[in-house]
Amino acid sequence: MCDATRNSVTSVVSPVRLAHRPTGTFTVVKLRDVPDTRGRLLGWKVVSTLTGVVGALVARKAISAVWSAVSPDGEDGPVLDPADRRFTWRTAVLWTATVGVGVGIARLVSARVAVAGWEVATGTLPPGVEEPVEV
Repeated sequence: MCDATRNSVTSVVSPVRLAHRPTGTFTVVKLRDVPDTRGRLLGWKVVSTLTGVVGALVARKAISAVWSAVSPDGEDGPVLDPADRRFTWRTAVLWTATVGVGVGIARLVSARVAVAGWEVATGTLPPGVEEPVEV
């Protein structure tokens, strides 16, 4: 096939993927034509990594501040090693719960900020993020 024919065929055909439906069947879904997929993917990896790093730094400071404010033993700093026998079970469990909730919220916020920033900057959803489905 010559290059002119190949280019005309690929420009007419849209990329598609199979989507699984709740009924157990599959349907063909046309994807938006997005140029420079590799560049978009690399850009998204950079954006999401940077927001994750910033989110982790903010979460660390916030968790330490919250722990200092609500610490049951009046400790200034966080429990760095919950397995350390110097800390009571109550303190270790509270520290673990505080960190778990803090990290979960930080991941959620950083992911949403990254997607929102990408949408504002490019006008499209990031690679791998699908359009919300209304039920």
